[in-house]
Amino acid sequence: MVNITDNPMEYDVQSSLKKHMPGLIELLGTQNISWTSINKKLDNNLQKIKDELNLEQNTVLKEATFYSIIINSPGRADGMFDWFHTVFESLLLNLTPNEKMLICKTIYSILAALDKGYLNFMGELATLNEIKKLGKYDLINTEEPIQSDSKRCADFLFLNKDDNSNILVEVVNIHFYLKAIEGNKNIKQFIDGKLKGKMRAKFIKPKYDFYLQPVIWIKSEKEHELLVNLYKDTGLEIDNVEAPLVYFTYQDLAGKYEHHFDCIY
Repeated sequence: MVNITDNPMEYDVQSSLKKHMPGLIELLGTQNISWTSINKKLDNNLQKIKDELNLEQNTVLKEATFYSIIINSPGRADGMFDWFHTVFESLLLNLTPNEKMLICKTIYSILAALDKGYLNFMGELATLNEIKKLGKYDLINTEEPIQSDSKRCADFLFLNKDDNSNILVEVVNIHFYLKAIEGNKNIKQFIDGKLKGKMRAKFIKPKYDFYLQPVIWIKSEKEHELLVNLYKDTGLEIDNVEAPLVYFTYQDLAGKYEHHFDCIY
């Protein structure tokens, strides 16, 4: 949660990102982004919160957003934002110039999101980064139509350089940390339901081979351990679904972060 106090409005998002996440700015390159529009959206959102604060005469707690670092503690990113920085820096190294152009819309979606929805787009970029690190895939397109005559799209279309084949990849973000689900059976039903629902909704007779890549967002080491133990023996028993990726981080005594974006089995 973000603790919003009576801070002055009018943030310069581009300047703040140049300072805190220069890799994101470099990824955009010369692509046109309406920073004025982004600044206005953020200012309007903060003004709304400020108005709530004036009415409540108390601290207003809001869900953390991508801009939490700018609002709360410039110069001191928490673990997750430090991870975002490393993802952008890694994408700079792993993507070709054409591939960088393809993800500009996703970056804009992160900047335009003023709620937890930004995590969905970060999940896509973090997954893309992991796939590119394998060294055998070229990104051909984003939002690729799944069927030739359909408006349904997959997040990514890749070329597998080993056999010159095309493959569609859909990232499925699951916000497990928001759910109060008890019992292993109920947890499995919740996760399976999300994935099977996505399959039924989009992947009917796709024009290329495909797979779903789940990204499960958690809030604690306990939740990570729960998921690992839940799937370590059988995995996800759904065709065309990869092992879920989960983000977690550790901080040593010197304050340095050790980030993980790993499969749970």
